[in-house]
Amino acid sequence: MAYYHHVSAFRPPSEEGQPTVDEQIVTFEEAIGQRVSAESRANEMFRASMIARGMDPDAKPELSPELAAKLERDAMMSDSDVFFSGDTDREFKGRKFEDRDCKIE
Repeated sequence: MAYYHHVSAFRPPSEEGQPTVDEQIVTFEEAIGQRVSAESRANEMFRASMIARGMDPDAKPELSPELAAKLERDAMMSDSDVFFSGDTDREFKGRKFEDRDCKIE
């Protein structure tokens, strides 16, 4: 009875992009444990396939040396390296920056 009264309160979506009544029911059933969530089942299957291939599913991925160097280089850049310097407040007040406004040399 409680299930029926809860599910009967679901209404069709009033806007595009909102879940349908069927989707609301599936989400509710997954929340109360009446239905196995497709996401958790897919994660379990992906984990099992990784183990079967000899991979550690809990291992953290390592960055390539090139990417690590690029991230370090980008982190060390100052604002003047990335954007133009000087007093730009008056010139650009109230409008967005565009590609032609930024000159990287």
